[in-house]
Amino acid sequence: MRAVKFVEPKKLIYCENVPEPTIPFENWVKIKVAAAGLCGSDIQKINSELDPKSYLATDILGHEFSGTVIETGPGVRHIKNGDRVVGNPLIHCGKCKYCLNNSYQHCVKLQSIGKHLQGAFADFLVIPEANLYKILDITSFEIASLTDVVACDIHAYNLAEQPNGQKVLVLGDGPLALIMCLILKYYKNEISICLKHENTQNIAHEFGLDVIKIEELSEEPNDSFDIIFEGIGRAQSDSIQNAVRLIKPRGKVIILGVFDFDFHGSFYFRQLFYKEAVLLGSNSYSKWTNRDEFADAMSFIENKLDKKQLEKIITHKLDLSEFNYGIDLVKGRHASNAIKVIYT
Repeated sequence: MRAVKFVEPKKLIYCENVPEPTIPFENWVKIKVAAAGLCGSDIQKINSELDPKSYLATDILGHEFSGTVIETGPGVRHIKNGDRVVGNPLIHCGKCKYCLNNSYQHCVKLQSIGKHLQGAFADFLVIPEANLYKILDITSFEIASLTDVVACDIHAYNLAEQPNGQKVLVLGDGPLALIMCLILKYYKNEISICLKHENTQNIAHEFGLDVIKIEELSEEPNDSFDIIFEGIGRAQSDSIQNAVRLIKPRGKVIILGVFDFDFHGSFYFRQLFYKEAVLLGSNSYSKWTNRDEFADAMSFIENKLDKKQLEKIITHKLDLSEFNYGIDLVKGRHASNAIKVIYT
């Protein structure tokens, strides 16, 4: 099969003769990958100086994916060959204290597709039946592959205590931030988004969002927000500094952005203390009051979000053989106007 292998820091190799994975357990299935999204966390791993072998158990990345079932183990009951599916990449034990407390992303035995197990930047992968969700025929594989991103946003929305009619600021210019805005808009919040790239600004305007310049906001009450979602991460402190500066007393700052390995940032601790604000990390997704956030994300995509708007976020669809070109598009997004790159 074809696959992109992450062999050493900043080096990926496109191969056409990688052995296909085989079904390891009776309740697992094999799928033919149709679409796999390039995530910001993938870019961080690729750009890192760390040897991938020191923290990855597979050399094939990719955890945002959809595809078609082509083989099932003898214990599979609800999925059959030919089903169009999207996969939750987090494989948890279901028995530890975190799983029993609806926080399976912290499972003590957690394994994930694209980190511990072979990822989706390949023609085929294997996964437990329990991690698959059928998708409607009217939903494209590319749109379905956004489910992981939507689920991350839904988890952050839940951690923010499900705001409705609140004044909210979203910091970020990628898919995570834009989709966060769409969810907040669905729940009738007053949304502002701070972003820099011209193409993203145009899309945000099309979505009916209030695009602002962060440097023009003061700490006066009229410029303050009930909730702020930080969706940038990387290796910078400005976003959290601004969030703490602009949050209302007793407001919540939710950290969605993935910061670089070993990055040490800084912010205004005295303001956080004075305002009694909450600074809260948001890590992937799990269950919320026994509701599966990944399943909720799939439902959002199929029933609540505008698919035409989601399509606008997917700016590039590339063949797997063009993997490194896709990375270059994201790195040079000022010129390429790339937002979301998906491999087919």
